[in-house]
Amino acid sequence: FVILNRLGDEDRRGIKEENCYASGISSTRDLTEEEEIISEINKVERKIPLWLSNSRKNNINTQIFKTFMKLFKENKFIYKTRWIKVCKEIDKFEGNFSQMSQFGPKNHAKIFDVKKNQIRLWKPIETFVKEYYNNNKN
Repeated sequence: FVILNRLGDEDRRGIKEENCYASGISSTRDLTEEEEIISEINKVERKIPLWLSNSRKNNINTQIFKTFMKLFKENKFIYKTRWIKVCKEIDKFEGNFSQMSQFGPKNHAKIFDVKKNQIRLWKPIETFVKEYYNNNKN
């Protein structure tokens, strides 16, 4: 709950309203939509440090995440068509990217929000991801 604890009540309501319903979360467990978002935020907080560790530099998710962050920088989004071209050398890109863009108990952690041809960082984890990446990239 590290990120959620830093959020005020209004921000927490915004997470639920803006991201639960708009993202079409469907829980496969007995979690409320808000609990599922909190669970996903916690998963991201566990995964990002792993993906930025030297021991995981050849991991597919690490490659996808680092490539995205290099392209993303201060932009609001990147175009999916460009993203796919840049990542053409990453083995099993499509499946792993998909698992990083969806909710689910067995996903790779929801990092990305995809709308049509635009890919963004998922709003509830955006600040954490940017700060952690900028402080720990190698």
